[in-house]
Amino acid sequence: MRGATTGAFAIDPEYCVVIDVDHAKTPDSKPTEANTVVGDGAIISLGPNMNPKLTEMIQGLAKERDIKHQINVVSGGNSGTNARAIQISREGVATALIGLPLKYMHSAIELVSLDDVECIAKLLCETAKAMKGDFPAC
Repeated sequence: MRGATTGAFAIDPEYCVVIDVDHAKTPDSKPTEANTVVGDGAIISLGPNMNPKLTEMIQGLAKERDIKHQINVVSGGNSGTNARAIQISREGVATALIGLPLKYMHSAIELVSLDDVECIAKLLCETAKAMKGDFPAC
């Protein structure tokens, strides 16, 4: 997160979409640990450090373009990603978080779905195209 902090300060972006992995359900998961599923598409996170307008736009694009996605609620102020570090940079940066469902994080047998990777790529492409116009200030 140190790199995200200094990078966001130096670049001073208006908007940011953070991409990171997110814990997915495994056979031994507790219901409170993971609620996303490998193979069910990109994870769009909702929470206090995600900009509501930007996140709503991304969620709308996923629905309109029929891009597989799932929703994850991030309670509290820290998703464990670079999102918070970027969001609080300078006067604040409108930040959204898209995750890749990952089983067995930080182990020798991490598992993802290439279909989920493709969903994220499509969603990022559609987001970039939508932001080409005048996206309202967040």
